[in-house]
Amino acid sequence: MRRWSFVKWSVVLLLCLCAAPSAARTTPRHAQFPPQKINDVYVVLLVLDGCRSDMLYDMVDRGELPAVKKYLVDRGTQFSHAITVFPSATVNAYQSMVTGLFPGHAGIPYAEWFDRRHKKIINFFSLKGSHRFNALFHNYYYSLNDGTAPTYPRESIFDDLAGYPTAAMYTPFSRHATLRTPKIPLALLWAEYGRRRPERVDVYNYHHILHLFRRPPDQIPRMTFAGLLSTDYLEHHLGVEHVRVRRTLRQFDTFVEKFVQLLTQRHLLEKTYIIVTSDHGMHDIKDLFHLRELLRTAGLQPIRDTPRSTSNVFVGARGISVATLTMKSPHGWQQPIAYDTLRAYPIAPASTAA
Repeated sequence: MRRWSFVKWSVVLLLCLCAAPSAARTTPRHAQFPPQKINDVYVVLLVLDGCRSDMLYDMVDRGELPAVKKYLVDRGTQFSHAITVFPSATVNAYQSMVTGLFPGHAGIPYAEWFDRRHKKIINFFSLKGSHRFNALFHNYYYSLNDGTAPTYPRESIFDDLAGYPTAAMYTPFSRHATLRTPKIPLALLWAEYGRRRPERVDVYNYHHILHLFRRPPDQIPRMTFAGLLSTDYLEHHLGVEHVRVRRTLRQFDTFVEKFVQLLTQRHLLEKTYIIVTSDHGMHDIKDLFHLRELLRTAGLQPIRDTPRSTSNVFVGARGISVATLTMKSPHGWQQPIAYDTLRAYPIAPASTAA
């Protein structure tokens, strides 16, 4: 079979599988929540991923973002002292925005971490990462209840809005939203790796949002949670001050103008709350060091892919200025290590990594 034929039919098969209905469906947990009476409003939460506030406000002051200034700055409310969660990474912050939980109370400690119980590395940036992210999420406080907590507790704002349409778009956290897009990020992959134009990812998102708000009012999501990923991607690859980062923010400004005009035409502007925020900032790093090599030099044995008998530390590092360390206790991986043991951790002479 010629290579093109193989690729062509592989794509066709993939699309058929995506479109095929599931053979068996279980009742989702949130379907058991009775709808609550809510205000007749719509909330749109837009996350400019990795966007620095100083850059955004600088562009506003320079007149480069006229729609943002007109509709969001001049007519809106600004929170200048808000801070993100720690670790300040995308997966941690996104879940906090719709659950109100700190990362340690949501079972999502970082983008990459070590599961002590199963001795597995959990990487939310892998192909199965988003599914794992939503599956592993849990509310820590419900595990401490006295038996009076509901069997199916409300875990996020999507649960609070059960019975109403909701949307999670290009976000790692989409648990129990009625509309989740993209289910398979073909457009995202094509924009990033095929066309080398990650700015297009946000354009796809803008089109989806505008399409949703052209629906009949009872079909418009009461809560739209949208991740605008282009700024983060460009800053990581090109630097925080690159011209394409600013171009992406001007692209966002164009969307704001179109969105407000659509809301005005449909008489929805006065009942729609538009919230713009970011999950973390960004800065260029010039001085780098290899944490695993540093630990190995100190006599520790970092895990590479899977733990070996001599492994005693897992390093969760994603190439940004945050890393998590998981130390093996004297009784094995499954038991958390005590602080006293950690302060006087037994270190063997430096040797090859585990």
